Amino acid sequence: MIKLLTTDYLEECLQMMLSQEKIAGYPVISTESYEQDLKRYFTKEKHEVIGYFENDKLVSWMVIGFFYHTEVGDFWFMTIFITSKKRNYFKFNNVDVKSLFKKSYEIAESKGYTQYFYTISEKAEKVYPKQWYKDNPKRYELTTVAIVPPFTRPEKNLYWKMMNKELKPHTTYVKMRKKIVNS
Repeated sequence: MIKLLTTDYLEECLQMMLSQEKIAGYPVISTESYEQDLKRYFTKEKHEVIGYFENDKLVSWMVIGFFYHTEVGDFWFMTIFITSKKRNYFKFNNVDVKSLFKKSYEIAESKGYTQYFYTISEKAEKVYPKQWYKDNPKRYELTTVAIVPPFTRPEKNLYWKMMNKELKPHTTYVKMRKKIVNS
């Protein structure tokens, strides 16, 4: 079951997040910044926190944010995806992952957002697109908009914000998916 999460789940989400070895393919860098950001996500109107439950227990959750930027217009961004299911790698055919991603696109499209950005480590980037197309219709075209070398700040401030204003130890890809018209 998928549902929108309220601040009642803040502590549970924080504990689940802090138990992760990696987030988005990167080692956890600053637990303080994650805690501050998570509190902000639960209280800002431009964010939605959605959770996947099994037997009334929160298993996985994600934060999606809705933004406007002069260079790209309206877009949405998956800020965080966390699961309590320990896996060596990310798979779209896992029911929690598939359900949350599907719901995030439904929410975004219902709000009129058809551009989705995400950042991903180089290692995860090699697997992610193949898995995506196995389980998702080709309604969105994929573009790499930036490749950021390790320990480097990207040239565009928008991408720096997407990287949580943290220098990453691996090459980071900034990707955009844009809905194909009439799909």
